[in-house]
Amino acid sequence: MRNMGFNTLNEIQSAVIPCVTIEYGDFVIQAKAGSGKSSSIAILVSEATRRTVKTFVIIVPSEILMHQMISDLNCFFQHESIHVFPVTSEIPSRMIPIILVGTPRMILNMPEIPISRLPVSDIFLDEADDLFSSAFHSQTNAALKRVLSHTTKTYSFSATFPPFILSRLEEGINDADPRRNTEFIRIQHCVSTSTDPARNPLRTDIKYFYVLSDYERTANAIKSIVDHEPSIHRILITNLSHKMAQKLALVLPDSTVVKSGVPIGPSRILMDPTGILSRGVNIASLDIGISIGFPESKETILHQWGRVGREGKGGGKFFMILESPEDEIQQLEYLQFQLGVCLEEWSSPGGHPFQICPTVDGRMHAIQNLVSRYLAN
Repeated sequence: MRNMGFNTLNEIQSAVIPCVTIEYGDFVIQAKAGSGKSSSIAILVSEATRRTVKTFVIIVPSEILMHQMISDLNCFFQHESIHVFPVTSEIPSRMIPIILVGTPRMILNMPEIPISRLPVSDIFLDEADDLFSSAFHSQTNAALKRVLSHTTKTYSFSATFPPFILSRLEEGINDADPRRNTEFIRIQHCVSTSTDPARNPLRTDIKYFYVLSDYERTANAIKSIVDHEPSIHRILITNLSHKMAQKLALVLPDSTVVKSGVPIGPSRILMDPTGILSRGVNIASLDIGISIGFPESKETILHQWGRVGREGKGGGKFFMILESPEDEIQQLEYLQFQLGVCLEEWSSPGGHPFQICPTVDGRMHAIQNLVSRYLAN
């Protein structure tokens, strides 16, 4: 575990170990973003292979997460004869035990050889809420049919499990194995619906801010954050359009736009218009996250906020740039109510609130927000 950056087993990593002693079952494992859920997969594989030779399949929603998972597992198993491959690889016939990692689409295109040689004993669904989202869930169901049997154990990991995701997960497992009567064994260290930051998937050691802006000045707002925040190593900007990413690239030095299937480069500022870095991906030395406006769901926000201060390192800040104050201040208040967290208005190091709203309407809404906060207190 030290090879993966942990000096001791944390709460969730310790909690998964007894799962190995249960012969068959379907496990749902929920813990805060950045708490080491993915490394728990390595622990489970290591413990399981002490008992018998097995084949494992890990299903992830993106290629970037697949490459990260393979790298982490190779690091973990560097002194053991456990072999990790992407599902697209040709695998030597006598190489067992093996771990196959891939997206649902890759598993559907996977050669028959590894599966026919040795039935899959354990399936891990990393970022399960994304795998069973509207974009992926039909592909994930088909992939499960490809690899799941009545003796296969399943482990589903995520920081958020809305009720409809659990229903789709149960339906997908039962559809892949009609003989199964799924009753989830839950290991739950946070609750998606809680408004208590100590119990919901939010990291409690991250500071949250908002900045009032408008679309035309968003690039200036982000540049001001970059210029004024001391000791920044790396920044991730999410929830932005490709057009805005191109605009920011002109004013932010050492920045790059992240693309699917392309490894994350060494750039200091990463712009993610497609959202592929928002789920499960560890970004080295990430101090600050910035979201332009509101993502599509509360769950997406929780995952985006969980990019900074991961794996016990702690600290970090997350900023929300509000481009249309007249609509978004009310959304901000509702969001704070839903999550039980207060977003502070960001101030520069001199202590002055950062106000760049150029219009009278923008300034009026900023003033109305101050009045509302005063009356609320």
